Amino acid sequence: MTKRSIIKAKIESAILNKKSEQCSVLENQESMLARYVKEGVSEALSEIRDKFENTEDTQNCLSYHNTKHTKDVIRRVETLTFTLNQTTTKLVTEQEINIAILAAAFHDVIQQWDVKHIITSNGIFQGFTKIMRERHSPDIEFASANKAVFFMEKINHKNTLPLFSDNDKFLISEAIKITIPKFDTAKGFITQPYLTTKTPLIARIVALADLGTAGMDGPEAFLSEVDALFREENIDISNVSKDLDNLTNDQKDYYRNRIIDWLKRELAFAEGRRNNLSDELNGAPDEAKQKISKLFTTFDESIHGIKTMIDRRTVKPFEKLLIEMGY
Repeated sequence: MTKRSIIKAKIESAILNKKSEQCSVLENQESMLARYVKEGVSEALSEIRDKFENTEDTQNCLSYHNTKHTKDVIRRVETLTFTLNQTTTKLVTEQEINIAILAAAFHDVIQQWDVKHIITSNGIFQGFTKIMRERHSPDIEFASANKAVFFMEKINHKNTLPLFSDNDKFLISEAIKITIPKFDTAKGFITQPYLTTKTPLIARIVALADLGTAGMDGPEAFLSEVDALFREENIDISNVSKDLDNLTNDQKDYYRNRIIDWLKRELAFAEGRRNNLSDELNGAPDEAKQKISKLFTTFDESIHGIKTMIDRRTVKPFEKLLIEMGY
């Protein structure tokens, strides 16, 4: 072997070793990242469980904004991101998927509310008072986003090389803030007004997963959530359900009317989610639109399910109606 060949072989060997070292570092970082994402999910679920499930203060026990909802959002995020990457060109990176999972885990970790006493001012139920839980949105979403960013920074401090960049922190904040809900009076249902054509794809996925039950999971899951959210927000009905013998027929009619009105709003919500899906995908790559749309196939079943529920509950004896709703 000539001297030139020896030098060339050494150079090639050095290049290969360098590439091998880089691959090893990358694989190690990916392994560490997966471990820390798992840690973040566990931390978020533990906080939600301690504050809103395993608490002696019954008013802090939340029927909807609990670990079940958070796990469901994580599951739908994983389904969406997996589907988006079943192409020759992956539409989301592994880092973005990890950010989306963390965003789903932390998006409802902060819950704050006021207890509102609202007196009916007109109609046949004039003078009746309802006691409602009014959530502090959007403050709680911003606070939840800060929690997620703090977790990222905590992990970065543990490692010589930061695992989360400033852009990662921006993305997770955006993904959680996009989930801020608002009732759109013109459309007649809850929307996510911060979701725009400029929303990053990974943040859009988290938003769609958060409100995705009717379209992705079907009527059984959707109708269960409808009841859970009603129980969470209508504090007074939880109280009266424990003392039904002292209710007058007028009171029972009043509470039933509220339940049916709630179901009608949830029907409008499901119809709105179905009709609004194409708008919510505006700004996403065409291939992503097609793949996401194929996952939202159960709207019609969910809508039929809640229509049937309205018919049934309109005539069901009040005591049995409350039992059916989980009281």
